[in-house]
Amino acid sequence: RRDLREQARRMIRRTGMVGVMVTHDPEEVLEMADRIAILADGVVQQTGSPEEVYDTPATAKVASMFGGGQGLEAVLSGAEIRHAFGSWPVSCLHGEAPPDGTIRLVVRPDAVTVRASASETGYRVIDKRLGGRDLLIHVEAPGGDILRIAEPRTSGLNTGDHVVLEPRPARIFAYRSDAGA
Repeated sequence: RRDLREQARRMIRRTGMVGVMVTHDPEEVLEMADRIAILADGVVQQTGSPEEVYDTPATAKVASMFGGGQGLEAVLSGAEIRHAFGSWPVSCLHGEAPPDGTIRLVVRPDAVTVRASASETGYRVIDKRLGGRDLLIHVEAPGGDILRIAEPRTSGLNTGDHVVLEPRPARIFAYRSDAGA
């Protein structure tokens, strides 16, 4: 399928044709398109280049479509974001923070790092899977929320380990809770 996409893109470029593609596959969109229009619930959510849509998603729905983003309810108060996995500083947000109150975070697997906890406090690794170059670590909060986090294969983490989560600066997307899922 990837070869077919690459051949189609080369042919469109070589002939100077304009192509319109409809797909539900975010990876396919990023590989094929020069311009993207994201439709959800019959409404255009965002238009732009693949880089614009991936790097600065306009809505939580768009952010969740690309890069394995996961939604997480949170409360923003001043410089602190409280959620099922504890508190993070507002500096972990990409772009401008929404107003204080209930917000929706979108966390991509590469936006958070994990490190082993010195005790049985923290959050528990409930699964780990090979994701190519990285391991995909599934971490569970006490209330049952789960985050998928990409970690180097050399991390040494195992199912059952307790870990502490650390957000990477400016890597997590935040939206007003009433701004759409």
